[in-house]
Amino acid sequence: MTNKIEVRRWLVECKLNDDVKLIPKIHIIDDVEKFEFSNIKEPVVIKAAWASGMNVFVKEPQLEDWASIKINC
Repeated sequence: MTNKIEVRRWLVECKLNDDVKLIPKIHIIDDVEKFEFSNIKEPVVIKAAWASGMNVFVKEPQLEDWASIKINC
């Protein structure tokens, strides 16, 4: 599987999730237009579930241009 979210679901279905240490997820965003990015208060990495190399590293959320990030998402 290449979809990061589907892999997590698959691990739970197969009861393998206790054997694997994954980076914790904070949110799964289905609609970027409805998500309030400005509510993010701590450093995060925004990752596409279906692609690689499209990560956005947010070190200081209060200084980010969330409108631009939302467009890229």
